Amino acid sequence: MKILKVLMLLLISTIFCLPSNACGGWEEYETYFRLFKPKYMIAGQEFASITFNDEPWSNISVWYPQQNEHDENLKLWKAYFPVSFDDQELKQFIYKLSEDDLKKARNNPSQASNKVLKWVLANDTQIFDYLLFAKECEQHCNPRFVYYWEEQKEKDLTVYNQVIAKGKAMFENSSNLFLKERLGFQLVKLMRHAEKYDECLAFWNTKLTKNKKLIMYYWTLDHIAGVQIIKGLVAEGRKNFIEVFLNSPGKRFSSYCSIKIDTDEEWLELLNACDTDKQKETMYFMRASQLSSVALADIDSLYQINPKSEYLPILICREINKIESIYLQNKEAENVFYQLYFNKSNINQELSDYLQKFNCFLSKCIDAKEIKNVDFWRISYLYTNFLMQDFDGVREQMALLSKNIPEAFKNQLDIIENLLLITDNSKSPIQRQNEMKATWNVEVKDFAYFFMSHPSNKLPYPLNIDERMYDLRTELDTEKLKALVDLADNQEELTWFASYILKNHFSTNSEYLKEMLGTSYLADNENDLAVDVLSELSEEYKASSQTFYLSANPFNYLINDRDDELLKPVKYSKLKLAQTLYAISKAIKEERATAMDYYLLGNAQYNTSYFGYAWNAKAYYWSGGYYTGSFDCTDAYQNFLKAAKMSDDKEMKAKCYYLAAKANQNKYLTYNRENHYWKSDIKEEDMQNRGYRDEFLKLKEEYKDTEFYERIIEECKYFQFYVN
Repeated sequence: MKILKVLMLLLISTIFCLPSNACGGWEEYETYFRLFKPKYMIAGQEFASITFNDEPWSNISVWYPQQNEHDENLKLWKAYFPVSFDDQELKQFIYKLSEDDLKKARNNPSQASNKVLKWVLANDTQIFDYLLFAKECEQHCNPRFVYYWEEQKEKDLTVYNQVIAKGKAMFENSSNLFLKERLGFQLVKLMRHAEKYDECLAFWNTKLTKNKKLIMYYWTLDHIAGVQIIKGLVAEGRKNFIEVFLNSPGKRFSSYCSIKIDTDEEWLELLNACDTDKQKETMYFMRASQLSSVALADIDSLYQINPKSEYLPILICREINKIESIYLQNKEAENVFYQLYFNKSNINQELSDYLQKFNCFLSKCIDAKEIKNVDFWRISYLYTNFLMQDFDGVREQMALLSKNIPEAFKNQLDIIENLLLITDNSKSPIQRQNEMKATWNVEVKDFAYFFMSHPSNKLPYPLNIDERMYDLRTELDTEKLKALVDLADNQEELTWFASYILKNHFSTNSEYLKEMLGTSYLADNENDLAVDVLSELSEEYKASSQTFYLSANPFNYLINDRDDELLKPVKYSKLKLAQTLYAISKAIKEERATAMDYYLLGNAQYNTSYFGYAWNAKAYYWSGGYYTGSFDCTDAYQNFLKAAKMSDDKEMKAKCYYLAAKANQNKYLTYNRENHYWKSDIKEEDMQNRGYRDEFLKLKEEYKDTEFYERIIEECKYFQFYVN
């Protein structure tokens, strides 16, 4: 038996990275289908927060948040005071007031604003002295975080000794049991951080009362356990961490993290040291809830100790969710259930074998009749039958459930009944899609769409399950949008489920989809098609839309792209943009285009690119971390050069060469971002050597006498740098 059983199922290999919601389309969703719901199966249980999350950085802090410690402490303080105080006033008194705040209040009590502090100064100065001492201890027991580039300051043991001596005197002179417990806790913590381990254990053994009914006992034990491990009393220390975990929700985070067992020998030593079955149960529970564990063996061992253990339902839910996280991936090629159902191919035999063993364990426990809440076990068992595609077995178990099961369990069964219909191959796909209306539970929506998207089910959608509306808005796809528009225009021909998905997964609003399609046509430079589809939008839709109008005319130029406040604010529609672009393109095709046509076309192409102020003409999101929308400035660059070549106006030529230089610079940035991106001097030299500054050379040599030259030498830092 290996003490750290790395999950052979590779459960954590598929964490999905989503785009930031600061700049692009974003919606939080899991990369797998979680169809077994702990919120229904273990709601309200003490350890119900121990559900599966495949992000290791969030697991423990979510289970045992710091708020637990604060709440526990607040409860003790509220019970101590003979008068009632508002929670916020108490929290401020305990956690927010600094040493300076307290000292100022002592010198001038009338200036104290906190009601608890005012009462303490008037009625219980021992509490005030303790709180001041506790704030002093914090400086030494909770030092400032040290960054990797900073030097760790050595502990000044002289200062520690002085504070410890002060605390001991307060402890000996205190007749207040509430304060004495807390002073003892602070002293143990101080001695531990001062590395005075022998003195710490001696103080614990001789001076502190061991009242196991008091929370402060376990807060102190949390530190004593750490000292015991340091001093070689390893099993005793770990056993005490288990006691802390069991009795103090506020200290579960630290005790859970502190039990570090690296070998089988250490595990057995601790198991033998445990005095009670509850401690042994907790050992198995803490190990089984590790992110990387394969927990069945620990769950079985826990069951052998106590078949009615409160931990068992928690771990069963957690293990089923872990199995789901791979078994029900939302990619067709990675979804074990999908591949078994449609292709009769087992892509993860190891996981299937584990699921089979887990299923057998649940069945064995149900048959033994020693468990508590048999309906929980039956529902867990029948759900694993569903994963194994033993659909008849699911129905058999459902018939054996109690008549008066809890309402929450009924919610889980409702999900399972929907799953049975979705996968019922005795009915045609069309029949199933229409019958879903009667049994529908929204929590199966994503899985139903994923499953029904298989070609055999004839669901007429162009997107996969892992794509959402925000995917299309982040990266426009003309063909998919055309298909969605067609579906929205012909909804009466759809099955109930197809109509539901269109409404809830995409959009039944045909105009919303058509505006997106028109935008996609603009991005594709299909301006005639953009005109056609955008012309279909109603005046009512255009008036209410936040994306149909641009905030400025995209045919105007800026010397500096960031100076968009210089633009005249005007509502400029995407339809008008498409019509104008189409007219210019037609003139070019018919060989009657002027220099002004090419100039305006270059402006529109540049300004509607990623780099321009009208980028939202061809995209819905802009990101500072990666290029979005239209970002190739080649066409704009070439059209500016054509305009310059055709024009007879020297000022116009100068302007065109400058705008071509801007486009050329963005071509460099687009395709050479890794080269000297943040090193401006080297970047400028590299651009010049590779021909991306040819237009600057032309401006410098041939257009020094223009008014436009004088403007850009003042306003454009890049050109100024080049010239100088």
